[in-house]
Amino acid sequence: MLATYRLAHERFTIEPAPEALRALNDHHDAIVKRRRGELRDVTSYAARWNEQAWRIAVCLHAGTHGGQAHEQSVSLETAQRAIALADWFAAEQLRILNAGRTQRKIERLQRLTELIVQQYNGAATLRTLQRNNGFEPAETRELAAKFPEKLVIERHETGGRPSEVVSVSKR
Repeated sequence: MLATYRLAHERFTIEPAPEALRALNDHHDAIVKRRRGELRDVTSYAARWNEQAWRIAVCLHAGTHGGQAHEQSVSLETAQRAIALADWFAAEQLRILNAGRTQRKIERLQRLTELIVQQYNGAATLRTLQRNNGFEPAETRELAAKFPEKLVIERHETGGRPSEVVSVSKR
């Protein structure tokens, strides 16, 4: 491989098989969906996970085919193995980041509850919290789901567009 690829005077391209490409693209799309939700606070890390899967796929493919790797397509099996390795790495990275993530969520929760009590007399709409204080509805919903003993979100229908009201739990 050293003579074929590292010391070569020409470039070689390794192409994925259509089903491998589909698997790696599906992996990317699943990560993007998670980045818009649960991974919103670590999106810069998650953005690299699919890139890692692609790199791992190339390494596994080259390890299997040696100096003829450019003559073969990356198989679905290789792509799946690469995705599994990249997903393991991502889970370990999240495990390491989790302590800081939890602490930041607790700090945001404290800020939100203080804001609701002090500025809004114990209750505010999601829309108000977003417009006036920068608390995105997804973040507020996540905090309420994670800490139901602290925050409650109720839907209020008053004849117009329904509002979601966030209040500090009385538990």
